Amino acid sequence: MHRLVRLLRGIRALLALAGLLALLALGACFTAIPWRLYSRLAEDPYRLSGEPDYIVLLGGGGVPSESGLTRAFTAAQNARRFDDATVVLALPYDTEIGNSAAGKMRDELILRGVEPDRILIEPKGRNTREQALNVAEMLDADPAEAGVLLVTSPEHMRRALGSFRKAGFGHVAGSASFSEAIEMNLLYDPEELGGRRVPLPDGAGSLMVRYEFWNNLGFLGSAAREWTALAYYWLKGWI
Repeated sequence: MHRLVRLLRGIRALLALAGLLALLALGACFTAIPWRLYSRLAEDPYRLSGEPDYIVLLGGGGVPSESGLTRAFTAAQNARRFDDATVVLALPYDTEIGNSAAGKMRDELILRGVEPDRILIEPKGRNTREQALNVAEMLDADPAEAGVLLVTSPEHMRRALGSFRKAGFGHVAGSASFSEAIEMNLLYDPEELGGRRVPLPDGAGSLMVRYEFWNNLGFLGSAAREWTALAYYWLKGWI
């Protein structure tokens, strides 16, 4: 009986703690804390001294997906800027290339101006660690000497850079695929739009209520997942 009581008290304490943490997380979404946690994952002080020999694009969720399209867009921008660099697309597939996510991402790069003969595909890496090891093996140059510009999502950048450096890359810098907000002011007057009047808070004059809170909630979730992944990679000795 006493054990059951202690167990129920422990469960109640855990639920109370979980509720408190949830309230704190929701409160943080009305501040800049989630964005800071998220954007710090993309920060890295290293810069290449010259133009990269390789632009390595980590495929993310493939195409079409938000991560895949933004990464492809950023990689194509860099490929046009550094027109002598070879583009390495790391995205696994086990079917015909034309029907695969890797093939669609390759087509996206070509659509954005990257010449097909500049694109190499690393098709077997199933996580960041394996992709780093496989890319190191497939390059014509010594990974310790080659200049590599790594393209991936902002929250994934720190783990990706750490994985590639651990795999022997000596000169690897990052180009994070940040999304860009539209320039238009989205505040509006609800009276001008008409419609049914209902007794609800008016969020027309607050971008925090309409967009920023929800964006911050996404940033917080992405940051929590990625900081956890970083801890796992560190414990495994992969970064």
